[in-house]
Amino acid sequence: MIELTNAAYWTLITLSILAGYAINEIIRSIRKGEFFDWDDDAK
Repeated sequence: MIELTNAAYWTLITLSILAGYAINEIIRSIRKGEFFDWDDDAK
């Protein structure tokens, strides 16, 4: 087992939360059908 320092442990938790939140937002926008509409803002 790899030993983690406290800093590495908290960094890992933070990254996991951020990744989970980002994935959740992406899934939500795909369900709404907005995920593929990003290019419309540039026009």
